[in-house]
Amino acid sequence: MIVSILILFLLLGTSFPSLLQMVGGRVNPSLVHHSYAASTTSDIYVTTTSSFSGNVSVIDGSTNTVSATVSVGGLPYAVAFDSTNGDIYVANEKSNNVSVIDGSTNTVTSTVGVGAGPEGVAFDSTNGDIYVANEKSNTVSVIDGSTNTVIATVSVGSFPFGVAFDSTNGDIYVANEQSGSISGSVSVIDGSTNTVIDTVSVGGFPAGVAFDSTNGDIYVTNTISVPISGNVLVIDGSTNMVTDTVSVVGDPAGVAVAYFTTTTSSVSTTTSLSSSSSSTTTATRSATTTTAASASSTSTPSTGQSTSDIQTSTTSVPQAPPPGNTTTAIGNSVSSFSITEQQFALVAVAAIIGVILIVSSILLFRRRKNI
Repeated sequence: MIVSILILFLLLGTSFPSLLQMVGGRVNPSLVHHSYAASTTSDIYVTTTSSFSGNVSVIDGSTNTVSATVSVGGLPYAVAFDSTNGDIYVANEKSNNVSVIDGSTNTVTSTVGVGAGPEGVAFDSTNGDIYVANEKSNTVSVIDGSTNTVIATVSVGSFPFGVAFDSTNGDIYVANEQSGSISGSVSVIDGSTNTVIDTVSVGGFPAGVAFDSTNGDIYVTNTISVPISGNVLVIDGSTNMVTDTVSVVGDPAGVAVAYFTTTTSSVSTTTSLSSSSSSTTTATRSATTTTAASASSTSTPSTGQSTSDIQTSTTSVPQAPPPGNTTTAIGNSVSSFSITEQQFALVAVAAIIGVILIVSSILLFRRRKNI
């Protein structure tokens, strides 16, 4: 009898998907998603200045401790990272050059001479070039990241300072602290030709520049009068026109764009069984983590959905814009099946054989007992 039951389970087990189909008529696709957040490590490079020499402190992003100190040129100021070759470019204002640091070894591998008083630095991820604003020579030096040599020198406005790359249109925006008697401007350089294609009048003394990849705008900090009060100008990257002015308190200088996204780590299984009555059953199990600045998130099951063990936590974690995304989804599998005549016949035969075996076993057991 035990052997018969085991044989029955074996037959039914091989046809279990078909049994599910028989219950609901037809099984819609069953989706299984596995999502994982990719882990990354990061270092932060900070310039420290003195009169004739300077250093770059390397901070380990996982421990927030200084892991290395790199000697560079005089009065190092701005820093840019080349994501193509892994190098860090440091503008040395006093020594009129740019130190190139190998990010894998934190050693200076090259020193590139540029114009007088280099300040701002930006990396163009489209062509792999580095743009350096030379404040005292009113130019921008273009360094080829593959050879670490200057391939072009672009004349801009007076006292260029901040630099930013627009990944949407491939242009470089340079804040000129003074273009006329007291007014400043922003020079727009075409990254494909390294020529100035537009000049945006902003007034005052623009300094910092940042690009927002979510809306294509460029943000420029601007000191407009004395006593000190300033604003932040918003330039539309598609038209190179000032579209908004945001008043701030004090003397605005640096500016940065922070990106926050929602990262979901979950394993969910959704099975829909549909019959002539169009009934649907859905089961989902997930854990969601929302990363946002000072915001909270609430997970609400959708209509007709049964959700269990949903845990939501909020953290403040910035994420870099493209190129540089930190979330990876791995392993999406989709399986679907529908009832066929062969499967129905298999289940029917298995059921009949099972019944016969059970009845035969019971009769045999009673017969032996009577004997």
